[in-house]
Amino acid sequence: MDTIHDKVPRETVGRTTVTRFRMQFQAAAYAALEILSGKEVDRVYCDYHDDFVVRRIVAGVVEYHFFQVKTKGKANQQWDATAVFALKKQGALDTEEKLEAIRNSIAGKLFVHTVEFGEQCREVTVLSNVHFADDVHEVVADLTAGSSSKKYIRQFIEKFADIVSPGKPMSLEEVEAARKKLSLLANVQHIGETLDAFAMAAHNAIWRHSEIELHQHEVERIANSLVALVEEKSCASISGLSKSGIDMAASVGLEDLLKVLSISTQVYQTLVDACVRP
Repeated sequence: MDTIHDKVPRETVGRTTVTRFRMQFQAAAYAALEILSGKEVDRVYCDYHDDFVVRRIVAGVVEYHFFQVKTKGKANQQWDATAVFALKKQGALDTEEKLEAIRNSIAGKLFVHTVEFGEQCREVTVLSNVHFADDVHEVVADLTAGSSSKKYIRQFIEKFADIVSPGKPMSLEEVEAARKKLSLLANVQHIGETLDAFAMAAHNAIWRHSEIELHQHEVERIANSLVALVEEKSCASISGLSKSGIDMAASVGLEDLLKVLSISTQVYQTLVDACVRP
């Protein structure tokens, strides 16, 4: 009699999807650990407006850093300009369909935040476990510079406002500021198919940001709890919630991290005070 193992599964994409979500959760959890430093970062939103969003309070002003997490299964694979920007290196950028394709690309969706949030959008980043091809770095550098020797990139620069803000005119200053906000974070080592690398990186980050000492037997538990926390925040319903309710349901704050670390606010504050004391 045939067993379940003797038949080729019809569908295995779900396993890949779950792994990619876990890596997204790891990336957000790692970013949230900076909250422990008690400095600018005070909250990380999970799967809200983007894969995750880091909120900073800088001189009393709120700033947001948006992240798209894009992963591949093999370390030797790369993201190229076609995948990141939907840019074609041949032909003219002369139809609405072509502009819309760029607008809906990985980078295009990030650039839309620069319009919707204006000056509050501090930065937008594509984060990946693999490298970006040279043409991606070239596009980012030329967007920042505002000029390019490559025709297809020049067209992107010239059409930038039409692409990212088709219904809202942008000033030259706004266009220039928006173009410069895209960054790349490549070959990130703290995300992976298992929690091993994340656990080690999280352990180091917790010490770096707060000098909280962890015993080795605690590290695996805390790593699992951090990722589970972000998953919970990513899946929670936010329909009908107030602003403060959304913060509680869909983002990680200091109180969430201290619960995972099993540390009281008073103990944490003592550690922070010791870190900043001259």
